[in-house]
Amino acid sequence: MAEPTVHHAAATPGRDTEANFERLRALLAEARRAGAYLLVTPELFLTAEATADGSLLRERLRWIARSVGLGLIASTPETTDTATYIGADWWDASGNLVAHVRKHRLAGWQVARGFAAWTGRPEPILTSMYSDSGMDRSVAVVFSDDAADPAYEYYLRDHGVRTVLELGPASSRSETIPPTPAWAPKHTGVPFPQAGPLPEPLLRPLPHGADSWWESGTIRPSAGWGS
Repeated sequence: MAEPTVHHAAATPGRDTEANFERLRALLAEARRAGAYLLVTPELFLTAEATADGSLLRERLRWIARSVGLGLIASTPETTDTATYIGADWWDASGNLVAHVRKHRLAGWQVARGFAAWTGRPEPILTSMYSDSGMDRSVAVVFSDDAADPAYEYYLRDHGVRTVLELGPASSRSETIPPTPAWAPKHTGVPFPQAGPLPEPLLRPLPHGADSWWESGTIRPSAGWGS
C-alpha cells in the first residue's frame, strides 16, 4: 500500500472568491487522484487581498473537506473584536479542526490593507492531535514569511518539530528542520572552559520579542484557536 502523501498547490488567487472555490475543488480532486491525504493551499488563496472576515468561508472549507473526504489546510482573514489577522486552518477528512495558526510577519501590502500581526507564540501540532497524517512526529503549519524568521525555526525545533507545512503567496511546500548538530570544543578551535553545550546566549541569539515563547511549554488549547 502506498504511503499517504501531502499534496501542495501552486496557484495564484484571483479576485473572485467563488471562482477560487471552484479552483479549490479542482485541486482537491487532483490531490485525491494522486493518493494524497492532505491538500495544502497557498496563503489567502480564496480571498486574495480582501480583509473581510472569513468565518463563513471557513465553514464552507470545513464542509468541502468533509464532503470530499480529504484533509485541507487553507488560509483566510480572521476578524476578532480588536483586529483582523491572517489565519490558517487544518481540517481532517471528517471536517474536524486539527489546528489553527495566525501569521506573525506581514508583507507590506498586508499592513497597508489593515491586517494585524499575531504576537503569540507558534503552535507545534502534536501527533496526538491527528490520526490520519501518515507522519510519525509533531509538525507545524507556518506562513513562508514566518518561516524566514530564525526564532521560529529555533522554537519549533526545540519542541520536536521536523516537518513544516509552509504556505506561501502563490504555492505551498513541505520543509524539513534539521536537528541541532552535536557540539564539541574541536568544532570551534576555541578552548572553552567547559566541554558541554554552548552558553545559552551563544546557542540561541534571538530577538527579545521571541523570549516569551519559551516561558511555558503548554500548547494553546483548541478552545483558544478562535476559529
